[in-house]
Amino acid sequence: MEKVTIGNVVPLGVNTLGDGSLDSLRNQLSRQHSAEEKQSFENGATSSKIDDWHLHIPEAEEALVKRLTLGARKHSPTNWKKGGKEFVKARYGHLRKHLSHLVSSRGATNPKEDDDIGAILCNAAFLAWYRKNKPNVYLAAFKELNGEYPEPDTQVEL
Repeated sequence: MEKVTIGNVVPLGVNTLGDGSLDSLRNQLSRQHSAEEKQSFENGATSSKIDDWHLHIPEAEEALVKRLTLGARKHSPTNWKKGGKEFVKARYGHLRKHLSHLVSSRGATNPKEDDDIGAILCNAAFLAWYRKNKPNVYLAAFKELNGEYPEPDTQVEL
């Protein structure tokens, strides 16, 4: 069973309860879904109560979509979904680079040159997608970011 522990860093969304395995994480997510609050509708229809999507921030969505559009034109619309462990590590690096630049510039970046906030949101969105859709790739990347490498004879290509 693969452990989710990654040095002293716990990747976003990783189960910190249970035994730390991927199976434990999947079971936790399944329990969360079955325990969701239900919402009732007319004629007795029910559904899981959804998050309050009306709380979204249009300015953040705009910055994200502009950055995604830039990438789609340069690389293709879904190119980022093809990546593996090294791609995930690069997304984390790009997120940190833009966050550092935003902080060091005291927020005075010019969005027409390079929108740091859009880049941060975009890379965070990619990481969120990998965490949900390619969890083994996501976890392997964060293990390496924390200096944990598989033994040479057990290395799995991701």
